[in-house]
Amino acid sequence: MRAFFALFLLMHGLAHTIGFLTPWGFAPRAANGAPPPQMDALFGGRIPLSVPMSKALGLLWLIVAVLFAVVALSWWRGVPGSGAALVALVIASLGLSIAWWPVARIGVFINVALLLGLAGTGYRSFSADLAQARRAAVHQSLMIMTALGPMEYATAGQGDPVLVIHGTGGGWDQGLYAAGALAERGFHLISPSRFGYLRTPMPADHSPAAEADAFAVLLDSLGIQRAAVISFSAGAAPSLQFALRHPERVSALVLMVPAAGGISAPTAKGPPAFVMHVVLGSNLPMWLALRYSPRTIAGITAVPYALLDSLPPGAREHYQRGTQMLLPITERRPGMLNDGRNQSGVEPLYPLEQLTVPTMLVSAEDDLYGTAAVARLAATKIANAELLIVRNGGHFLLGHDAEIWPAVASFIRAVR
Repeated sequence: MRAFFALFLLMHGLAHTIGFLTPWGFAPRAANGAPPPQMDALFGGRIPLSVPMSKALGLLWLIVAVLFAVVALSWWRGVPGSGAALVALVIASLGLSIAWWPVARIGVFINVALLLGLAGTGYRSFSADLAQARRAAVHQSLMIMTALGPMEYATAGQGDPVLVIHGTGGGWDQGLYAAGALAERGFHLISPSRFGYLRTPMPADHSPAAEADAFAVLLDSLGIQRAAVISFSAGAAPSLQFALRHPERVSALVLMVPAAGGISAPTAKGPPAFVMHVVLGSNLPMWLALRYSPRTIAGITAVPYALLDSLPPGAREHYQRGTQMLLPITERRPGMLNDGRNQSGVEPLYPLEQLTVPTMLVSAEDDLYGTAAVARLAATKIANAELLIVRNGGHFLLGHDAEIWPAVASFIRAVR
């Protein structure tokens, strides 16, 4: 089917050469000897064209014809981005056909049919991907009723308990995935969905301090008196509050790529609130970005786009799988908006000097959210804090698993 469609695109592109051959005088006559249709005017004769102008515009038809051949080959080979290129090319072809109406009216009908077909195919893919993402985000987690209300969580691994606090755009699934290397090193991960993420509701008090108290009652409900805590990105604020409010419950604190909330002034300016409400109001924009705009996703996840091409296959796969967990975005929307508020500067700075829990901070120099500077600042305020800054890897710390996770595991075990 893919090969057949690619052949159709190739033939459609070949038909575009008529738009080049005709004004240049190379178009063959019809079988009955009739001359080829004239292309010396636009929009049904409303805009006459001189011969030089007709020839110049004829080059557009030739360019589109060549591009159809390139895109057809890319589509057949499954080259990433070929779908987006095809949509753009069909729209360009439709514009040419409309401009040369009625001579190119067949092209109008073909391009409209192509766009409708691509839209239908895209919607089916969108629906299937979204259904799969929803199944993955719900069917492997548990709901527990705590003293402060219901909370979703999941666990992985065996050994000493580690409470995993996910970042913006996450949920229990992101937490387990991000800290999965600890489960492989003999730790028992407990990963809750924070307020407003997936099936954990947004309570009236949704501050980082309230989240910290919710972590304590979650551990109570699970019969866990004390655990290490590892947080990612915006999970730093509630994790720090947990260590400040309930230090007897925390054996060690590891802040991975810590966001600025509670530590410093905002290091990155987010989009306006109304933009976030619109973008997060539907899963379609995020799905389109994941499918067709890897550069946009790299910007959202604060990973330098140029870095992705230099990653080893395992790190690239880790990044791709992690970004797919942004779906379903609508089920994460309330939590993301709350995180945006907490990272905007409204959250007061925490008394990090009073922190008594052994703390480790990890970041990358090229994290586009500037968490390396946040980690360094926090390390100057937290007594005896350990600091690990890698040269690159972005917000995902890509390509440094062999360096980071043994160090984190050793730190948790050493302070235990």
